[in-house]
Amino acid sequence: MSDIRHWKEFERLVAAIQQCGNGGAEVAWNEKIGGRQFDCAIRFPFGLYKYLVVVECKNENQPTSAEDLDAFVTKSRDVHANKAIFVSRAGFQSGAKEVAERHQIDLYTIDEIFALPDHAVDLGVKPVIQIHDCRLYSSNKKLLRRLPERPNVLQFFMGHVKFFRDDEWQSLSKLVDSNWKEIDRIATETPQEFTIQIPTKEPIKIPQIDNPVVDEQLRARYFVFTFRVTQGREIGGGVDPNHVLALLNYRSIATGEARLFTRRELTKGIKTFFQVGKFYASLVLDANYLCASIDGELVTLHMIESYQHGKFIQVTFTFKEKYSSQYIEIEDKREIIRLKKIHKQFMKKK
Repeated sequence: MSDIRHWKEFERLVAAIQQCGNGGAEVAWNEKIGGRQFDCAIRFPFGLYKYLVVVECKNENQPTSAEDLDAFVTKSRDVHANKAIFVSRAGFQSGAKEVAERHQIDLYTIDEIFALPDHAVDLGVKPVIQIHDCRLYSSNKKLLRRLPERPNVLQFFMGHVKFFRDDEWQSLSKLVDSNWKEIDRIATETPQEFTIQIPTKEPIKIPQIDNPVVDEQLRARYFVFTFRVTQGREIGGGVDPNHVLALLNYRSIATGEARLFTRRELTKGIKTFFQVGKFYASLVLDANYLCASIDGELVTLHMIESYQHGKFIQVTFTFKEKYSSQYIEIEDKREIIRLKKIHKQFMKKK
């Protein structure tokens, strides 16, 4: 199961939604028109004429501002667009909605909702304890490491950050389990901080945050995290959480109407052109890859980073290029530097 991690992935998904929802239209992603860059451009004929719709995307945690809408109005008018659409993951400020109404800009939001497979049994909502903001501190309370927040990645680190005690390596997960009665006793809906002293004077082992195939040692003495009671849905029927279907909810701000799309149906129609040595992310899975080789219609990828069931998975596989729309190139420079380190270790193991 994957969340929308990269701005480019967000743009690609929005473009794919336009492709699915505008049958027969020509949809271009990340296109320059008259020197102006647009996240998505839609062209379609009507009678003797051809119409242009331009789309702007914003994948940020804060609602889109009026200033952002004003800039988009200017840009869309410069290219004489017949229609302009703005898609924001975090919604829109009231001023932005006023600008959109004044200039007839359509506003949409995208969020992810989750659907259960047919064989699942919904056992209802029940209180659960959520743990997040996990940190490791030294004996003088200096922050040493903050663990990743994504659930599947955090699960891996909780099982692989280890300390030596009673002649064996023990994990943070086991340490939390040994304190669970106290955590459960004091937990409320109000977030609280819980501190556990790591019962060893020796350095602990922790996978490197940016390169989890390599362990490092830390003289950490305290494990601190935030916890609270929240509502969780209990699922029976032997359902693997990774098989819960993520749906993208594309909703109009003006009318409230919404359409649901699966990630797999959105991987159709917009092709990725692989290049050897480039890094890619999956639009379906939470995984990163390097393109190792291209032989005609066959593409070989190194899956260098994937967290599944508390494990770190790496594998090499070959597939037909026609499935390239399931992947998107990674262009963030810091992310590429990080992935190069992981790939270097991966090649050492081959």
